[in-house]
Amino acid sequence: MCRALALLIVLVWPMGDARAVTDAQVDDAIKRMQVYLLSQQDPKTGGWEKKYANSRRHRGGETALVTFALLHSGLSVQEPELRAATEFLKTLPINGTYAMSLRVHCWAALSNDYRPLLAADARWLMRAQEDGLFDYGPRTGPQYDHSVTQYGLLGLWESAKRKGPAASGVWHRSSQHFIASQNPDGGWGYTPGNRSTRTMTAAGLTALLIAQERLYLGRNTPPPKIASAIDGATLWLANNAQKRGLDGKGDMYFLVSLERVALASGIKSFGGVDWFDAGAGGILRLEGGRGFVGSGFSDTAFALIFLSHGRGRAPVWINKLKLPEQAWNNRPNDLNILTRQLGDLVEEEMKWQVVEVGSDPVSWLNAPVAYVASDERLELSASAAVNLKTYLDLGGVLVATPDNGSQDFDASVRRLADQLYPGFTFQRVGAEHPLMGLVFPVELPEQNRPWVLSNGVRDLIVLAPTDWGMSLQSSRAGGETGAKEIMANLRALVTDRGRVGVGLGSPFVARDDKPPRGVLEVTRAVDPRLELVEPLAWMPFGNYFFNRTGLELAGRGVPLDEISEAKTPLVYLGGGEAQRLSAAQLRGLVQYISRGGTVLVETIGGRGDYADQVLRQLQAVFGEQAVPLELDHPIIAGRGLTGGYDQRRVSYRRYSTLNKGLVESPRLEAIWVDRRPVVIVSREDLSLGVMGSKRWGVDGYDIESARGLLTNILLYTAEGKRQDADAAATKPVSHGADVIEAHN
Repeated sequence: MCRALALLIVLVWPMGDARAVTDAQVDDAIKRMQVYLLSQQDPKTGGWEKKYANSRRHRGGETALVTFALLHSGLSVQEPELRAATEFLKTLPINGTYAMSLRVHCWAALSNDYRPLLAADARWLMRAQEDGLFDYGPRTGPQYDHSVTQYGLLGLWESAKRKGPAASGVWHRSSQHFIASQNPDGGWGYTPGNRSTRTMTAAGLTALLIAQERLYLGRNTPPPKIASAIDGATLWLANNAQKRGLDGKGDMYFLVSLERVALASGIKSFGGVDWFDAGAGGILRLEGGRGFVGSGFSDTAFALIFLSHGRGRAPVWINKLKLPEQAWNNRPNDLNILTRQLGDLVEEEMKWQVVEVGSDPVSWLNAPVAYVASDERLELSASAAVNLKTYLDLGGVLVATPDNGSQDFDASVRRLADQLYPGFTFQRVGAEHPLMGLVFPVELPEQNRPWVLSNGVRDLIVLAPTDWGMSLQSSRAGGETGAKEIMANLRALVTDRGRVGVGLGSPFVARDDKPPRGVLEVTRAVDPRLELVEPLAWMPFGNYFFNRTGLELAGRGVPLDEISEAKTPLVYLGGGEAQRLSAAQLRGLVQYISRGGTVLVETIGGRGDYADQVLRQLQAVFGEQAVPLELDHPIIAGRGLTGGYDQRRVSYRRYSTLNKGLVESPRLEAIWVDRRPVVIVSREDLSLGVMGSKRWGVDGYDIESARGLLTNILLYTAEGKRQDADAAATKPVSHGADVIEAHN
């Protein structure tokens, strides 16, 4: 099943869907909102006190809200305006739950110098609550509501994440309340007995997620009651929140409530709709380039908090796969705690997300790692298995960990890997493997090291030997399993040692809205003796190429034994380790070249001998040595090519610069026959570059240079912009017939 479907995937390079919003659009809106909010600051006080300036319960809330929004969006407290705002907040007497919680958020976003202020405000919140519930000010009677309780709990959560005063009793009592007061439909109202609303359901769900995180890190599974209540509320939001649209319809408070749910749970979509895409799209429509939304700076501050969730300084690095009808979340805080710890280690905020295994795998690609854990057999439908393989073939890596050391899970992962990649086998990592020391040295006996499945260029699946999930979410994180350190090394491995990139993160660029001017088809030679290495590497390149050239990029796979019949202007041969071509295959390439075709040969990943081996055979056939392409050649300089790039100066990956000293000059070579380059050779990687992979250890060009060079190669071969005469370009190539036989 999987083998047949995998071959179908090879034959076409789809272009991928554009996102509803782009990083550039979000970034521009954030900058405009920052400018607007700063323009509304009171120059005398440094605050933003307007509607509630004289309110005993809410004074300070507007200033704290705007200050937190600006800090959360990336402005430094060293900016004069924010320094004035924090000084004003320090001296401002606050006696209301909303305002105090928001001020806690401000202190938590700053350095340890502000910890005494954070602790003092957190203690106020502890005193203000009763039975885990909050009123507008300190509770002195039965009054409370779910909205203000949400903010009181969020303030204590921010404090707890920074080792503030213990609040275990608060989490326990609040969770008991929200479980008992949950409506039969799974939602909550403003107070018990009121109809469910999306804002209050988000508030109740946030409270339960926080309680689950703080109370049950050391348990195999959370108590069934809290898990069931969380599932019911999540389902309510999936079914009901979209009735008015996840774009918020102007309700910025709801959008921030939804963002807090996602922050605690990792949820990427509700009812199949990406909540950030939908919400950001709604905000951008309301903002319309003006720098503000709604009634003024409060709505704008909420919108800014929401948009800042997806910014480049808070990238998503890992997906947790949600499996239908399977125990996929026994450790609901494994990635939550790990991500927070890794963020503290590298002093950079980062995020994780939950994705449905049945959803579009292209949408998973804003994170380079996927994670699956269970104590049951991993059972995927045919479509889910194809989704997983597509994600892996597009550059992702899967981490699989057996809850409670489940042998059933371990065996099922091995069976699935054999179905997806029948030519590859799991190997125990050696002590020199990057997972064991790229950033953090890990010393483990061999039997405690993970297994990896590799395609010869990069790791595809990492199989944990023990229950990493429990180690990651409990106080035993790391320890004898090395789980935390290995996962930290994995993150470094797949992000070029921490170069994660911009927030939305997908290697697919948005496709321009314009009609195509044509189709460019490329043939990939498929060697039946070998498994394909990186069969979808060029797929993320499609929109990029179209935007630059106006040409649709399409691919077809042709067995290498039948390559003489290829009709496209370019045939591509790529691999990792050396592979000797047969006499029939060499004859087929010569026949293809004699009809005017060009062959591109590449060592994918740049660290094997594939291109060297193929080049040696083709040099013997043609009796010509490959020579470097001159810097003024169109493939390098881009001259004469519609949409070509000037690549006379290129950038290499940091690994190549550090280990081989490669800088600036491209290293493409060619075999010339009858005054044209019939074989173009790249010993350095192009494919992982155009894929958008940031994997450390790849020897080749960086992403932009790889895409520029491949664009020139494709245009040059398609447009016929050669330096030779037309007659010579189609002159039959007779070189090497005897050499082929002798050489083989």
